[in-house]
Amino acid sequence: DAFLKKGSTSETPLVVGTEIRLDDTIITKVNAKLKIVLNDGNVITIGPDSEVLINIFLYQKNEKSSSSFFLKFGAMWLSIQKGMTSSVDVKTPNAIAGVRGTKFYIRYLKQNKQTSLYVKEGSVSFSNEQGDVTVNAGYSSSSAGDNKPDEPTQVEQGEMDQLFEQGEIAFGY
Repeated sequence: DAFLKKGSTSETPLVVGTEIRLDDTIITKVNAKLKIVLNDGNVITIGPDSEVLINIFLYQKNEKSSSSFFLKFGAMWLSIQKGMTSSVDVKTPNAIAGVRGTKFYIRYLKQNKQTSLYVKEGSVSFSNEQGDVTVNAGYSSSSAGDNKPDEPTQVEQGEMDQLFEQGEIAFGY
């Protein structure tokens, strides 16, 4: 079950072809997963039990695009095309991931206020008010509470493949 919430309106079920706009909130329930192909060709997938607010989406054909999402809780996979995308960022309650031309997974667990980031391709700037780190392909980092993001650590290829397989099989990118 996936829903769309516009401002303070009630949740309405999402169906294929539903137009998603700035300031809309996408909500998935425990048993739901959702793939969204944006006008610029970038793909975001939202995992079960997640809530994502569309903060910014600027797109004009043949121009660079810009997107910003707020992951209130839950998980997202992102596949960002190289070239025409000028910037994409995902904010959580305690961190920001800024990307260009990459594939990454980000998760925010509200119960322990921890953001975890795994990068499959490219690199991601991962930051909060305490500091920032650059996470390259094959590495992960996390930030708990108000702590600075951890120094990136290498992730075994099998673990990385398994994590991204969840998004690729469920969402087909």
